Amino acid sequence: MLSESSETGDVTVDAFSPISIRGMELANRFVRSATHDTSTDGSGAVTEKSVSIYKALGEGGTGLIVSGYAYCWQESRRRHQ
Repeated sequence: MLSESSETGDVTVDAFSPISIRGMELANRFVRSATHDTSTDGSGAVTEKSVSIYKALGEGGTGLIVSGYAYCWQESRRRHQ
C-alpha cells in the first residue's frame, strides 16, 4: 500500500501491507536476512536451537526469512574449520 503526501510529494509504503515477489505472496514487507547465528553444531549441521530460532521468526510474523549457514547433506558440509 502506497501513500503520498500532497504537501511534499513523498511516497511511503506501509511495511505491514502484503506484497507479491515473482508470484510469491508475503504477508508483510519484513525480511530477516541471512545471518550467522551460531546455532548450528561445530560442523554446520542444524540443531534444535536452529529450529527454534526459525520457528520463532515464522510465528512472529516475519514476511520473508532467508536462512543462514547450515548444511542438509554431508556433501555440502563446511570444508574449512
